[in-house]
Amino acid sequence: MKIIFFSVFILFFLTPGCALESEPFKGFDFPPLGEIKIPDYQRFELDNGMVVYLMEDNRFPIVNFQAILPVGTIQDSEDKLGLAEITMEVLRSGGTKDLSGDKIDQKLERIGASISTGISRDAASISGYSLKGDFSQVFKIARDILRQPAFSKDKLHLSRINKMAEIARRDDRACGIANREIKRLVYGKNHPYARIIEADTIANISREDVVDFYQNHFGPDGIILAVWGDFSRQKMFENIKEYFGGWPRKNLPGLPGIEVSGKEKGVLEFYTKSDLTQSYVVLGHLGITRDDPDYFTCLVLSQILGSGWNSRFMRYLRQEEALAYSVYALHAAEYAYPGLFIAQAQTRLERTQQALSSMLREIERIRKEEVLDDELKSAKEAVLNSSLFLFDTPDKIISRLVRYEYYGYPKDYIDKLLEGVKAVTAEDLLEAAKRHLRPEELSLLIVTTPEKEEELKNSLKEEQLPFL
Repeated sequence: MKIIFFSVFILFFLTPGCALESEPFKGFDFPPLGEIKIPDYQRFELDNGMVVYLMEDNRFPIVNFQAILPVGTIQDSEDKLGLAEITMEVLRSGGTKDLSGDKIDQKLERIGASISTGISRDAASISGYSLKGDFSQVFKIARDILRQPAFSKDKLHLSRINKMAEIARRDDRACGIANREIKRLVYGKNHPYARIIEADTIANISREDVVDFYQNHFGPDGIILAVWGDFSRQKMFENIKEYFGGWPRKNLPGLPGIEVSGKEKGVLEFYTKSDLTQSYVVLGHLGITRDDPDYFTCLVLSQILGSGWNSRFMRYLRQEEALAYSVYALHAAEYAYPGLFIAQAQTRLERTQQALSSMLREIERIRKEEVLDDELKSAKEAVLNSSLFLFDTPDKIISRLVRYEYYGYPKDYIDKLLEGVKAVTAEDLLEAAKRHLRPEELSLLIVTTPEKEEELKNSLKEEQLPFL
């Protein structure tokens, strides 16, 4: 679960001098975990199908909004990859019927407000904030961006140039290559969850394509809008009805269902860069969704194996064997489709094969031996503490509630998560490890130098690796 573990990664990436201990907090008694308290909120549904969440928070004179739209990059055609991203970008930068994108920027900058857009494989968003007194005009601009975009030709041209520049730079960092290419190995290079934008697909995109994409995929159907901050609930609801109630339902088809199937046997692939001083070793296979019955157990399993300061990967590969500075393993589950199990290490070129062997050793060991009670207790507490930080502010709470509804998860999912993690036993972990860590299905990606590739190709043939 990427969100849960992000703060942990940042911690160990930025503190290289810290030593690891098996029992780092021995002798300290920690207070019990606090309870997650969900503030009062209201949920409405407009006649056109648009869902609205309102949460009043009068501590600061600021109002925030976020809308999630059922639009994603999986709707791109093969010959126009990048169309969805460019559409969302120019939706914001290209202005509206009444205001150019530059004038919108100037107006927002003058009052210290913001409006931004974004898109992922299976969701798009528009979000923003302003001071309480300016919110009406900011919200009106956001409405016009959604309902009356201009898609100016100059901003479309600029967006295409920027995408070309991103393509040209995307192999500058080895970690970016590793994260991109392991998805292509596991899902398949042409699968919608792993496709990458190319220069020729960007060159195929015209303004007519952008307008058609907008017309075919944008409407009030399926949008979930959240507004939180310092406002009157009744007045805000009336404003929302005024701004969006007249937007007619379009009966859009929604996001397509995408079949995902893992490989029965993994594959080995190299990606080379001549200027590297370290190799990136990445193992991966198809994982799970967040509604899998074993998901909560897999959170604890990931914490023990490779997602915490005191994980086995960190203790053995980094501290004891000095094989890797950056090393982790986790089940990166997704809401709507199976994510990946990923294990990754950044290691010196001459120790690439040794790092791989140690990673496989720890994966195999956790599949065969029950974890110790202290290790289990520490991992569960780490996951529970991390989970609390997902709900420590009103914006995180309402964003999470919106996301749960968007993906069809129950509103009490966080309670189920906490209860599920607390209930995990050593026996549960062992059974989940056997089901969800499958060495024979692991694909291996090594990002290294051309010289090291030739050496590894020869030496790896001699090892009894489960996927070769």
